[in-house]
Amino acid sequence: MSLTGETYARDSLPVLNLNAPEIWQDIHAPLREARETAPFAVSGEGAIHVLRDAEVEACLRDPRFLAADLMALNGLRSGPLWEWWNSVMFSKNPPEHTRLRKLVSRAFTPRSVERLRPQIADHVRTILEPGFAEGRFDAQGDLGHRLPLAVISDLLDIPEADRATFGVWTKQLGLAFSAIRDPLIHRQIEDALAQLAGT
Repeated sequence: MSLTGETYARDSLPVLNLNAPEIWQDIHAPLREARETAPFAVSGEGAIHVLRDAEVEACLRDPRFLAADLMALNGLRSGPLWEWWNSVMFSKNPPEHTRLRKLVSRAFTPRSVERLRPQIADHVRTILEPGFAEGRFDAQGDLGHRLPLAVISDLLDIPEADRATFGVWTKQLGLAFSAIRDPLIHRQIEDALAQLAGT
């Protein structure tokens, strides 16, 4: 396997068992260890994971790499979750992905994003101030979830009263990207899809 010049045999790559619940207690340590060994790793199911920046960049620019059916890789080939996955932009390949990305990119030009800067800064201050007062802060839970939720809610003009509920739904929908899937998680994701579709 090669993207940036160095070649690696598949059987020499580190193995990351992303289905093991314990790996998610501290994902950074096994990723760091694997990344020091090679720019790629193999999952327990045999999927290749790209671990280093240069190889990720090369992969993103290489037209041979296409979007995979993430749901099918998890054994799901029908139902609401599979249908949703196959309707979203990041599951598409060119030329359909190119067409959709061109439409969406109009909202994210440098000028458009710059206009959002003061509003985003206000959100950051609102989120961070209680943490400074308490002397503790959860970067992922406080900022990593709440800031994107606030900005997306602004862009979609979601009323303030509905934002907490919208946040619950998006958090549940995000579970679709987890390597760990069980019937309870599956139901949570499909419930969130049904609620979002009904609004």
